Amino acid sequence: MALNKRLLATILLLILAPISGANIHIYIVSKTLITSINLGIGILGFFILFHFTKP
Repeated sequence: MALNKRLLATILLLILAPISGANIHIYIVSKTLITSINLGIGILGFFILFHFTKP
């Protein structure tokens, strides 16, 4: 019985680990993407501002 429980736990871990891993990966990628987009908008905004304010 103990062996079966351990086997079941291992199978569950093998199924659940990639799912949670993928979720973490998606979360990191989306956070990085949002940060880089915000950074890009900030830099673009700065250049536009600089272009219009220079004499």
